[in-house]
Amino acid sequence: MSKILGSYVLESSDNFDNFMKALGIGLVTRTMANKTSPTIIFTEKGGVYTMQTVSTFKSYDINFRLGEEFDELSSDGRKIVNAMELNARDLIRELNNF
Repeated sequence: MSKILGSYVLESSDNFDNFMKALGIGLVTRTMANKTSPTIIFTEKGGVYTMQTVSTFKSYDINFRLGEEFDELSSDGRKIVNAMELNARDLIRELNNF
């Protein structure tokens, strides 16, 4: 995973509003989320990875190990079960109960 450690800034979010509508997210939350460009910072220590999302809307950290499920609360309060996997070129995040 060392190849993806570092900082990333959102460049585009095509169809993000439609995606949030399909999830039933309200207008106010969608409007705020559409106006932010978060920075995502990946770090690792002792096999535990941290994905820190920093934005004016909301900042939060997610700690995980590759291949292991972990829980997260969505911005609108839903419990989501996640798992992260790394292949030759991509970090893949699987979301359940989304």
